[in-house]
Amino acid sequence: MKLLVYRKDDITSTIPGKGVVYLTSERLSDKETKSNTGKGFVRKRGAFRIQRHYGENQITVKCESRKELALEIGDYVFGNNNVKYFMNNLPIINKISSRSYEYQLIFESIYYDLAKVLYLNGDDSEFHLVGTGQTFIDLIITNMERVYPGVWTAGTIDQSDAGDHLLYFNSDNCRTAIQKIAVELNAEIYFIKNTINMTDTAGSALGISLSYGRDNGLRGLTRTLQSDKNLTTRLYAFGSKRNIDINYRSAEPRLIFAARTVEKNLSTFGVFEAVRFYDNIFPQREGILTDVTSATVVADTDIPFDVNDQLIPGTAVKMHFNSGNLSGYEFDLATFNTTGSIFLIKQKTDQQNLTLPNTDPAFLPAVGDKYVLLDITMPQSFIDTAEAALLSEATSFINDNSVPKVRYNVSTDPRYFERNDIRLNVGDKFTIVDTDLKILVEVRILSLRQNMVDEWDYELELSNFIDVKLDAQLQSAQDALKTRDQINSKSWAGQSIDFKNAFATDSWMTTQTLYDRLIGTDGKIKDEFIP
Repeated sequence: MKLLVYRKDDITSTIPGKGVVYLTSERLSDKETKSNTGKGFVRKRGAFRIQRHYGENQITVKCESRKELALEIGDYVFGNNNVKYFMNNLPIINKISSRSYEYQLIFESIYYDLAKVLYLNGDDSEFHLVGTGQTFIDLIITNMERVYPGVWTAGTIDQSDAGDHLLYFNSDNCRTAIQKIAVELNAEIYFIKNTINMTDTAGSALGISLSYGRDNGLRGLTRTLQSDKNLTTRLYAFGSKRNIDINYRSAEPRLIFAARTVEKNLSTFGVFEAVRFYDNIFPQREGILTDVTSATVVADTDIPFDVNDQLIPGTAVKMHFNSGNLSGYEFDLATFNTTGSIFLIKQKTDQQNLTLPNTDPAFLPAVGDKYVLLDITMPQSFIDTAEAALLSEATSFINDNSVPKVRYNVSTDPRYFERNDIRLNVGDKFTIVDTDLKILVEVRILSLRQNMVDEWDYELELSNFIDVKLDAQLQSAQDALKTRDQINSKSWAGQSIDFKNAFATDSWMTTQTLYDRLIGTDGKIKDEFIP
């Protein structure tokens, strides 16, 4: 291994300048140790690249030197694919004698720079932002450009959830903002040098199978249970109560699908039943305003049905805005005029005595705003679409949860990896096989520890699934309760909430799902979530 440490003043260059310290696993001669460039000797297992999914990404080095090494905060080395790793803290030094020093060095990936820059919208650190994944990542780039001009760019943003989201940020840095964005959009972030990308599942499918034994790739394998949650082989799935009436499927109170349950691996593991509520799935149509006459008179000429034919007796139809200045707000409708498909919105007054909507441009609907109608009965075609969406979500859940969620810790055979030129990164997928343990499973790399002296030597942590971090879940949950004035103005604002119970049946949920779960129809926290 030969690793050059470069001076921090060279950080804008993509071509290494003159190294100030030379770290090597080769024995140094007296002549070399007397040269101007400091040199440190690295033992066989003294340098590692450590990478974890949504976690560490650093190079650690333990070295010996016959004189003090000229190292400073900001110095850097080049890791895989010429990615820079910076020294963000002073090294640990053990002076054994005047001619013997031991150093412990940590070089952190350039991605740690994201944590050094605030995620601002203009000059505001606390704000709500409506947009797609591209919108949020573009703002990351805008902020990084403030501190590191010309360094960062947005790459491929192609996650399945390409719709608009309303997110709340408060004193976030760019790194915590990225995690929040990924959680809300159920996506994964990956980097190619200084380019930020987002997709459904990061990493490469290597198309290989590894097993224990000579010339099979693995030298050791340990299997542990990653999640203590029970298996689910039969799932009862229910959607929301919204936009269905008493005539729906023999007075079913919630959206369901014809089969009512989904099943998988019953013959393998037996019956493990569970129930899940998807309160964000209900018959709906996201419309787009085609005309705005005033603050309270709007139209959607593309609506394919007469709203007056879909009314629920005794219940006011509501318009919920998904985008625009009123995103997140919900208003009762006074009338719907079939001629011209014109809606008359009822104004309301909030706790700050502000009447909405109004003629202030900040609270005025606009052509192109997206909305959903609530508390009506939807035509059958929309019910069919919602039932299909519920079935799809239920199927996805049981596919992920009808097998045990386990973790594998493996050590690799370096010579096998070298012969086959196999290089690994977090998120990569391959198959592991062990006939004795009856293992045949596709896994992803959760974390790796690569020996930089022998670059083909890996220690891997693998799993058959990757879950969102618990701290990200809780952060997303608390942010959800701050979403827009519609939540802050509620009478329960500031009341303590039992988040553990709220997440008892969901490992991850959207802002809207969390809101629907915590808050009852009376606008108050449900009793079961009050500690």
